[in-house]
Amino acid sequence: MSSFSGKVRNIGIPLVKKTQFLSLLPVSSRFTHYQSWLYHLVAYLVGYVSDNFGFRFNWGLGSVVALAADEALNGGLLEPSLENWPLLGLPWIVLWLKELIIWGTLEPVAAYLLSKSLEVTRASAEKEAQAYYEEKSQEQDVNELLNAATIRDWATNHYSREKNLPLLRPPDRMQVELHQDFSKVETRQWKVIPVEVEKILHWFDPAGILLATCGRPTIWHDSFLNNYDFMLDVNEKMVSSEGYISFR
Repeated sequence: MSSFSGKVRNIGIPLVKKTQFLSLLPVSSRFTHYQSWLYHLVAYLVGYVSDNFGFRFNWGLGSVVALAADEALNGGLLEPSLENWPLLGLPWIVLWLKELIIWGTLEPVAAYLLSKSLEVTRASAEKEAQAYYEEKSQEQDVNELLNAATIRDWATNHYSREKNLPLLRPPDRMQVELHQDFSKVETRQWKVIPVEVEKILHWFDPAGILLATCGRPTIWHDSFLNNYDFMLDVNEKMVSSEGYISFR
């Protein structure tokens, strides 16, 4: 058992969920000076990106598209819908620019999957996007491949199979072995993230610090990371699980 060293390890956690974890942490009672500095730096960067790219850039982009639409329609009004988009004379990629910026990917299909919480990481979304292109005719017009209605219908059909999968969930409580000395901290409940290594679950805090380990339960699946929250109780040396409610 060791004390906190301040070392951070990248364990591949989805950015949105990691940010939500960070927002719940009581900084003053649980971080070292280095970790507190890192926490505030991450919070500042997330806020800067959100303000300048998520809001300002997309506000400007929307204004440009509105001007282009006004010119195409000669000042007329048109109900905003996917069906009416071709009437503006703009390629489909223009419709996707906002989502590409928000989700940090160059792949429109991946951006759609992320926006609908069908996938939770860019890597998995971009991998699934390849299935979309493989299913579509190679002779299909490139612009039409990015038709939002076509992508929507494909995703609905592609992910409908998940409804038929058996409902699995992790154990409610798992006994663990602690790897840190918690005697000098007041916090007794810790948000933790599981990483499986050779049939052993390593429980990290959101900063990448190993807090505990335990054997892999009989029922375990990688998707539990995205669908459940895990809480470490240092007094009972126990990790409990509860369903994770994502923002849609």
